[in-house]
Amino acid sequence: FNPNVRYAECDAEHPENLFESGIVQELFGSNRKVAIGYNGIVWFLHDEAFARAMKALYEWAASGSMVYLTTGNASETAKAGPKFQGIAERYKNMGQSMFPKNIEKVTRLVKPWKVVEPGFREVEEWIGIDDAANKELASELKGEGMFGGFLIKE
Repeated sequence: FNPNVRYAECDAEHPENLFESGIVQELFGSNRKVAIGYNGIVWFLHDEAFARAMKALYEWAASGSMVYLTTGNASETAKAGPKFQGIAERYKNMGQSMFPKNIEKVTRLVKPWKVVEPGFREVEEWIGIDDAANKELASELKGEGMFGGFLIKE
């Protein structure tokens, strides 16, 4: 048990609801220089909602705050492929829409956050693993896989 760890959830489209929670105030008080993980969420938000959430996070956070963001990288060719279509169909059957984006679009939508060099890289590169299953999936998705990157508020 760590007394400095808390769990809270909020709709990823509306992070401001979390900022108003007692947990955030209890943990951070007026200190808003934070690190935020936004992992595996991007494709489940339409572009406008994602951009609005990123802006809300930016406006709340202090200078020097960072976001670690993971996202897929989907070209139009990949989205039209049978593997991708199968994945999209499974989510649709669960009642979850998908809004796939490529890295260029994600980079535009996160503004005013600044992408930290070297930019978005394949997740396997970031964590230093040689994952055959992810490479196989990336191959089936026409070379696009999962990417991670850091954003900073300067």
